[in-house]
Amino acid sequence: MRDENRKGFAIGLMGGIGSGKSFVLEVMEKEYGFKIIKTDDVSRNQMQPGEAVFNSVVEAFGEGILDEEGFIDRKKLAGIIYADDAKRELLDELTHPPVIEEVDRQIRELKEGEVLVAESALIVDCNIMDHFDSIWLVEAPLEDRLSRLTGKRKITREHALSIMENQLSDEEYEKHADEIIKNPDFKDVKDKFMMRNMAVDFVMKQLQALKEKYGL
Repeated sequence: MRDENRKGFAIGLMGGIGSGKSFVLEVMEKEYGFKIIKTDDVSRNQMQPGEAVFNSVVEAFGEGILDEEGFIDRKKLAGIIYADDAKRELLDELTHPPVIEEVDRQIRELKEGEVLVAESALIVDCNIMDHFDSIWLVEAPLEDRLSRLTGKRKITREHALSIMENQLSDEEYEKHADEIIKNPDFKDVKDKFMMRNMAVDFVMKQLQALKEKYGL
């Protein structure tokens, strides 16, 4: 729901793993000057030593989750929460509110004419759709998503599919989206430079239409 006192425009960006959200964010930032915030990065920063979230997580899960240098070992922590739903919910309770608070703070500080895009899985998971002026969804064909994950991220196809099974489907995401941005399929283009340029043009046409629609 639009905050009438808000000076800028806030977009919530979501999409399944491998859908190409990072690419769309890159175009938004470089081509249009939109401000970008990723809640994964916010959470990672808030879990650094000395931060309040760090202290609460270590208190809840014990010093066994720390590495030799005193940082939270995210792999150790992941192994704990994925094996125990109650512990996963506890971690969410400790980490999600501060992340949402930081997103809200940056939205409040927007100046006239500024656009902020927050990429986050929390938009639907934590039901914060009304924190934004508009919710945009990034989609890509399944095989394209799997190709990105098995290629750039070096994970197996089976692992990628298991992650997708634990996320909302595109159809579920679409129920909460105001707009849908399609990532292109240019795998048959052999020249990587040409393929990237075509992909940028493809996404920019969609973004330009949305900019005009929302008066950004």
